Amino acid sequence: MNNLIKLGCCVSMSATSTDTLGIWTLPALAANDYDYIELPIAQVMALETPEFEEALIILNDSGMVCEAMNNFFPAFIKLTGPNVSQTAISEYLDKALERVSRIGAKVLVLGSSGARNIEPGFPIDKAMEQLCQTLQVISEKTIPYGINVAIESLNTNESNILNNLTEGATLAKAVNRSNVGVLIDLYHMQMENEELDVIKRLHSDGIDFKHAHIADASTNRGFPLDKEKFSEFARILGEINYTGRLSIEGFTQNFDEEIKQAKTTLDSLFKA
Repeated sequence: MNNLIKLGCCVSMSATSTDTLGIWTLPALAANDYDYIELPIAQVMALETPEFEEALIILNDSGMVCEAMNNFFPAFIKLTGPNVSQTAISEYLDKALERVSRIGAKVLVLGSSGARNIEPGFPIDKAMEQLCQTLQVISEKTIPYGINVAIESLNTNESNILNNLTEGATLAKAVNRSNVGVLIDLYHMQMENEELDVIKRLHSDGIDFKHAHIADASTNRGFPLDKEKFSEFARILGEINYTGRLSIEGFTQNFDEEIKQAKTTLDSLFKA
């Protein structure tokens, strides 16, 4: 068990047409003593300035903090392929980090399947080189803010590159920057039938796990409610002395009720 793990929730999966960030979830997260909220960067960047300022006020007034953010790049900014523009990437990063720094996030997740997916016929090794270059740029721009970056492996239903922890670790090693590491995402691991022992192996190999996500693959990416399903995951994180953050990243039809149930489950696994 590890009392140092902070618990949060990625709320973009509970966003609505009028609340594209999902910040309506803040009162429930605060009421159930979650440590932080995880907001989506691309959706934050899509807000007009008055909308962003309003969202920032709501966040600051809620008593909650946003320590992690995901959904890094919008799909229209390509990270791989023949049409990659380092200028467009750099300009987006500069603007994004202005808002991210005001929000206060300490770790940013690079998943962004729409931005990174490879076009048919494009060489995967070239795409990996492009991702490596972009991550080095991200590293340079985030270091002054004290921000870490976590590479997210996405299952093959969502992405055609970086589909498991080992591939994410290989990219992190190529980037070779202290503030760039790997995200442990239990849902994507389960979807790819990836053994949990991979986490221990990569940790032993020196991989720095910057962040973690959790959901229940057996309930179509539902909230983690059944303690028994996650006891082995909790044991593995304990064995590698993981002391970072762990965010729920799942779907629910009853946020207020299941966020409460999930907190009880996660507390029993990670805070006992």
